[in-house]
Amino acid sequence: MKITIKVAALIINKKDEVLLIKEKYGAGDEPKWNLVKGTFDNFNETLSECVIREIKEEVGIKAKSPVLKEIFHYGDKDNQRILFIFETICNAS
Repeated sequence: MKITIKVAALIINKKDEVLLIKEKYGAGDEPKWNLVKGTFDNFNETLSECVIREIKEEVGIKAKSPVLKEIFHYGDKDNQRILFIFETICNAS
């Protein structure tokens, strides 16, 4: 059984708008809106540090003080995923 740990960022600006990214999962797939997310694969960082790094890599925003909001478990018995969703406030409009 494989377990993958993922992080996602609910990035909210001062107008209470949520930042979403548009991404494709496969060559023939239609793009879909999603939260900024990534895989926790560097065990020298915390989950909070991982989500801060993913935000910087994906959208170029320096996040501060992410707060854990939700944890989801999904997948099948051979490929399970645990998703940690963090909320962070962005000062950009």
